[in-house]
Amino acid sequence: MALEGEYLWKLKDKIDRIWMAQYQTLPVMDPSQPRPAGEVIKGPPITTTHKSLLDKAKMRCAGCGSKVGSTILNRAIKRLQRHMNNCPSSIAPQLQQLDHQPLSRADRVIAGIGDDAAVLQWPTSGPSSSMVMVQTIDYFRSFVADPYLFGRIAANHALSDLHAMLARPYSALALCSVPYGAENVVEDDLLHMLAGARRVLDEEDCSLVGGHTSEGAEPSLGFALTGYVHPDGLTSTDVNVRDTCGPVGILYKGPVVPGHALILTKALGTGVVLAAAMPHRNFISCYEITDCYASMTQSNMLAARILAQFGCSACTDVTGFGFMGHLVEMVRHQHQKAAADEDGDDDEDDGVCRLLTAEQREAMASLPVARIHLSQIPLLPGALRCSNEHRVTSSLFGANHRSAQQIINLEDGVVADHAAFPILFDPQTSGGLLACIPRSHVDSVLESLRGAGYSRAAVIGEVLDSSETAAVVHEVLHGVSSSRADLNGCVFMTP
Repeated sequence: MALEGEYLWKLKDKIDRIWMAQYQTLPVMDPSQPRPAGEVIKGPPITTTHKSLLDKAKMRCAGCGSKVGSTILNRAIKRLQRHMNNCPSSIAPQLQQLDHQPLSRADRVIAGIGDDAAVLQWPTSGPSSSMVMVQTIDYFRSFVADPYLFGRIAANHALSDLHAMLARPYSALALCSVPYGAENVVEDDLLHMLAGARRVLDEEDCSLVGGHTSEGAEPSLGFALTGYVHPDGLTSTDVNVRDTCGPVGILYKGPVVPGHALILTKALGTGVVLAAAMPHRNFISCYEITDCYASMTQSNMLAARILAQFGCSACTDVTGFGFMGHLVEMVRHQHQKAAADEDGDDDEDDGVCRLLTAEQREAMASLPVARIHLSQIPLLPGALRCSNEHRVTSSLFGANHRSAQQIINLEDGVVADHAAFPILFDPQTSGGLLACIPRSHVDSVLESLRGAGYSRAAVIGEVLDSSETAAVVHEVLHGVSSSRADLNGCVFMTP
């Protein structure tokens, strides 16, 4: 049955207007009349579960009272084990050419998750018995909504310290923080973070043997890693070394070798891209943020092996201190006090510019100088635009920018105005490797890196030899004011 007519439409309109007026015409409250004590403003009913959750969230305990409950943790670990059994991951195909671990993941763990501490079997016979242990730790807050993706990035970032020293990952302990919430939400977040991390660790044949979980204001994840390396060099079966290159042992940050080229294996800009992608900015496209995620989930393991094949003399991973900060560490390595003040004052730089004396210029001529070509530095899509047009910087940019004191031609009016200059101080998450390579091997290194998937690998500068350094000192530093920090190794920039 259906009723129609003008009267019915007028009646409906009147009813609707009366209904809407209840939300538009509100009674005036008398501010002089306080609300009676105990009066409760009526609202939607709160279930017992919701009330319990709200009451517990008012004040959370610290210390061991901030740990994630054992029931939630055990359920998440069991689900993780089932997930990894259903979706087994093996060593990444592109890493199959590398030397395998002396012990499988199953054989090396005597006691792991479930015990008070992990007990590992360390090889005691054969070529692996001469290995030395390498340890590192890394940890940071989440910057993505996807806990699985965050787990992959966090694991890759932590492993990069081992790769930069040519060490093979052996075992990992997880440090995990999840926000307090309903048990099923906490359990799912924990599961997906660890599943993402396990995928990366398993691909690199690294055993996750335990860890610690706690409540926190926001998701955070990190790893304490143990690896190994042959201190006397790698054999040809280890890294498929070409006959023209000698064995390579542990890779340190320095000292850098004059005359060698500087190679960067990944593009810069993760910090500015992530900052530009924050909801209150939203300057980044889907393509640009996806490209950034792809860079952060790419392992540095194979890149380190390729660099070692061609006589890499120094190497470091570019992370939180930014490109410039890590470059300065390489240049200054073992040269911290090579040109100290005559009074022996070893206080930190006070930021006051001074005129270099003839003696100081002569002292600097014996120190390494890195020449960087700004136009050759690879950048992630969107990084340059957000840095220049939108003036986006990471929160660590200011602290990182202090390393600009090491640029000896900073005051020439050209370097600081270059479009790529601010990104030199951009903190990188899971960034690439910065390596010192003989110039004769540069073409072969780039060909191998790009063939292995490091499509943006590039030569971005070189370490000047003694004659080039003397020319820079004479032409650039003569009469130019510079800070005392410049005397500990420096960088010369070109557009």
